[in-house]
Amino acid sequence: MAALVLPVALLLVGAPARPLPSGDGEELIQRLCLAGFQRAFDEAGERPPVGMGAFTCRCLVQRIQDGQGLSMAREQCTTEASRRFRMTTKG
Repeated sequence: MAALVLPVALLLVGAPARPLPSGDGEELIQRLCLAGFQRAFDEAGERPPVGMGAFTCRCLVQRIQDGQGLSMAREQCTTEASRRFRMTTKG
């Protein structure tokens, strides 16, 4: 099985545990997350399952909006995505 890699920490290091701004802020975070997600899989020489990046990044944005800290949000979204898309996690 492929390894699930979420490079979100590189994009959002030090992000405070507070709700994200709506609209453009959410869209920017989503785009950065998706770009980093795809880059990580490209560097690993693997292809993520269809829809996995969108699912993972939506999960991350939603959890941060709900006030969860980045580290916990990333961990939980990685776990949820790996279960949903039946992948093993690397780390």
